[in-house]
Amino acid sequence: MATDVPFGWRRSGLGDSYEETPPGALVAVTRYYYGTRDKTWVNVSQQLIIYKNTEWAAEAYREELASFNPSWLVPADLSFSGRADDLYIACIPARINGIKVRSCEVVGRYEDTLSILLANVFEEQWLTMPDFRRVLEGMDTRVAASVAETEQP
Repeated sequence: MATDVPFGWRRSGLGDSYEETPPGALVAVTRYYYGTRDKTWVNVSQQLIIYKNTEWAAEAYREELASFNPSWLVPADLSFSGRADDLYIACIPARINGIKVRSCEVVGRYEDTLSILLANVFEEQWLTMPDFRRVLEGMDTRVAASVAETEQP
């Protein structure tokens, strides 16, 4: 949500992107936020995939984790447990246009829903680790509430 990202960030003008649904999924949608107009790599995105059942979501979670390699590190400065049934956070150090960045991915399974949060996190500008934590906390709260809401009779 716009209230989670730092002031001045904006949602993609293209709106949400509906993706081809993976096997066992009912819907897949991605939302993007950008921190600058001219640096598209200053961004945060979240993909939500709702599966037919918990088993399909659990399998998709395991497959997503299998895509990480040893270069991805669990950030020591970001401890977070959240409300997800399964949650994995990892970042990979990189440089974009000579600027140090950590490209971070958070994979969370909330019953039948998979959330994949991606962000480029910087030391002192655009999106810092405390900013990313705020985004992560907001995402976790909303996804967990949404899943709980769909369980109501």
